[in-house]
Amino acid sequence: MSRNCYRGPAALGLALILGACAKPALNTTGLAAAADETQAPAFLRDPVSRLYYDGDSDDLHTAGLGIEGLRAAAPAFADPLAPTTRELRRNRIHYNYNAIVNTAAAGGFGTRFGPAPGSEKVAGHEYLTVSRYPDGSVAAVLMVQVPDNLDRNRPCIVTAPSSGSRGVYGAIGTAGAWGLTRNCVVAYTDKGTGTGFYFPATGEGTGTGYDLHGRVNDGANAVFSAAATSGPHRVAVKHSHSGHNVEKDWGRFVLQSVQLAFYLLNHHHGREQTFTRANTLVIASSISNGGASSVRAAEQDEGDWIDAVVVAEPNLALPAGLELPVYDSAGRLPAVRTLLDISTHFALYQGCAALAPGLQAAPLAVALTPPLREAYGNRCLALAARGLLGDSPGAESTDPKALAELAQQALLDYGILADTLALGPFSSAIQLWESLAVTYTNAYGRYRAQAPACRVSFAAIDATGQPSAPAPVLQAALPSLSSGIPPTGGLALIDDSAGGIELVRTLPRGAGTDRGLDTLLCLRRALAAEAVQQGLGEIIASADLQGKPAIIVHGRDDHLINVNHSSRPYLALNRQREGEQSRLHYYEVTHGQHFDALLRIPDFARNYVPLHYYFEQALDLMWEHLAAQRPLPPSQVIRAQPGGAAAPQLPAIAPAPGNNAIKFTGAKIIIP
Repeated sequence: MSRNCYRGPAALGLALILGACAKPALNTTGLAAAADETQAPAFLRDPVSRLYYDGDSDDLHTAGLGIEGLRAAAPAFADPLAPTTRELRRNRIHYNYNAIVNTAAAGGFGTRFGPAPGSEKVAGHEYLTVSRYPDGSVAAVLMVQVPDNLDRNRPCIVTAPSSGSRGVYGAIGTAGAWGLTRNCVVAYTDKGTGTGFYFPATGEGTGTGYDLHGRVNDGANAVFSAAATSGPHRVAVKHSHSGHNVEKDWGRFVLQSVQLAFYLLNHHHGREQTFTRANTLVIASSISNGGASSVRAAEQDEGDWIDAVVVAEPNLALPAGLELPVYDSAGRLPAVRTLLDISTHFALYQGCAALAPGLQAAPLAVALTPPLREAYGNRCLALAARGLLGDSPGAESTDPKALAELAQQALLDYGILADTLALGPFSSAIQLWESLAVTYTNAYGRYRAQAPACRVSFAAIDATGQPSAPAPVLQAALPSLSSGIPPTGGLALIDDSAGGIELVRTLPRGAGTDRGLDTLLCLRRALAAEAVQQGLGEIIASADLQGKPAIIVHGRDDHLINVNHSSRPYLALNRQREGEQSRLHYYEVTHGQHFDALLRIPDFARNYVPLHYYFEQALDLMWEHLAAQRPLPPSQVIRAQPGGAAAPQLPAIAPAPGNNAIKFTGAKIIIP
């Protein structure tokens, strides 16, 4: 598209319209196969919101809060029933930052990692729009931040797809923060998940959802809507119920964000130069699901939009049952399992396993309250009664502690690292595995909200655990205090097959039956359903990074995305795909786990180290590699140690790792 197709700049703070004009040809990723970065991407059909932030009262990075504001409690809305667009954005940034990063000074934020005090407020423009599916529904939210201090001598773009199921600001504190403080453009996407909630009308009229800015909106203008739900007061959730299996498009959405960034750069900031793939460095980055999205984008990058990849703890989907020649101190790694396989298995056994005697001093074991301990003890008995704890000695015991050890063995039999079990009590208390099992089963199987998988729905609840209408204050604030995957923001998992009560309340109490166990077994069986298997088949990574330099950082103690089923086998499969031409570097950090934000809790800080420190270090190393041709350190294990009462020991990624090097010997990969 020529510049003449652009319909003129809008006043700051107002929406601008980017004309569609002639539609470029599409390549197999659904992106515009444009040779000219000034062309409008073919997917761009909606208005683009353009706002300017002065870097003082408001800014791109901290929404005007600064480091101290990020550390403080979230600011209150002037009118809790009608928060302004600015207030919603401010609180979305505050929530997502603190949900991912430990912003406490004692944890090293502002000194060992993160922005230096005084440099955190970044002035510039923020653009917001969507891409759509052929049926007209919103596919993904896209956002581009262009700092005023963009380095025009070495222009750069960093991708920041959201982690987990978060909204478009979900990576603001990780890849977004690094990019902005490096004077780079940051290209964000919610990857089709986001805080897309919809409350269908109970009578006449349309339901309510949320617009791009997180404002309550009617169904006709909401980013996500649903025809119906399974019962009164139920809530439809975009990641679960869009019907599109959005994960299959995560890489495509990242590539869309990059192409949009080039287009906006050239139309609004290209007066002195044209930004092209030849003169602008592009690093695909982020963590967790966002990290996996950037990896997938690099695999699918047919137009050479991406120069390098740096991700942490990525949720990489690999072919189930894959066996690879990777060895650690325990021997050859087990066959690969998908996250959904692991989630449905752990949902069955983790609560009982959390009662094992060896875990009672585990981090945040106190989160398992006495009522939950009693309930999970009865879950142990229910598993044994169903013959689900095997025929090992003790399987017929009535001692919950003995049964808990058998349940713990059932988890170890899934090929996870034993040290990751320490986070079992915490994950049980927050319903981590139930949440993942429900969300991803619905997503892969394309179940809709009116007929969810295994009759598990989402809703706000009253004091008895029954679905209820959300409080207006909750509904107004939900996008600003939600991870995008229930239970979150006052929304709970509801077991419709057990009378429509909160799933956690179906845990057996006293001598009652374990109503929730049947639901979890249903989710386990759903793994084999044709629709779910088809969805899983659509998300498998190729492990071919097309020769791009890449870094994966992962914590060895990651309980959520276990290294044995993600980064380690991906490293091996990449070596098979690319051979000696592979430029993938893998840095595994001892005592690193998935939830850095929890390190502000002393119980976590005594046991784990900040993985974010190494994520930023990896980005710095890649920047020097691209900009100054400095070699990347070899793949290695980094022997970090928690500090207890003192600061943690965080050795740098070593240029010569010695005995900590990951060895590639013939076909074998040996991880020390």
